[in-house]
Amino acid sequence: EDREWTPDELKTYWRGQLARHEPGTQGRREAVNYVVARLAGGQQVDPLDEDGLLHFMSKTNSFNMSYAALKTAVATQRQAGINGTDHTQIAKALRAELEAVGDVRYWEGSFWQWGGSHWTPLSEGTLRRHVQDSFGHLPLAKRASDHTAIAKVLADQLMRPLADEPTIGVNFANGFLTSDLVLHLHHPKFGAAYTLP
Repeated sequence: EDREWTPDELKTYWRGQLARHEPGTQGRREAVNYVVARLAGGQQVDPLDEDGLLHFMSKTNSFNMSYAALKTAVATQRQAGINGTDHTQIAKALRAELEAVGDVRYWEGSFWQWGGSHWTPLSEGTLRRHVQDSFGHLPLAKRASDHTAIAKVLADQLMRPLADEPTIGVNFANGFLTSDLVLHLHHPKFGAAYTLP
């Protein structure tokens, strides 16, 4: 884990994982993620060697992941600077993935995600599974204690009240009705954690 692997060692690792895990299994998926993370983590690999490895993986991964998809995955991780050597870095990457779906906050001991009409609870179990699936191949996201630590860092990053502008009103399916009987479009700022018919 502490040294760079040569392209031949990465290819040997990949072949070993192909023999160890059946096509389409989570183990094989994790092996894909591991090699991608290795290539993205600052290793000095000749571009031709990297291309050869990714072409080989695209032909043998059994997930229909093309060479282009694998190349994009490596490039994306390189841009994000994720090498998985610190929990804060992984928490930031997790936050970016979650916020691609909807705004996320941590308030009064719970994670919440904006769903379009109101805030819904986001369980820590769901977050930990997300860490396992997306980042479990990284060095500091492998153990249950890592997943818990990443969730704690994420909670610190996201701590903020649900309501940006505390407003008296009722959140209906067609909008947020304020006490002066004005119907507003749904918005996270109202802090509604429910939607009535």
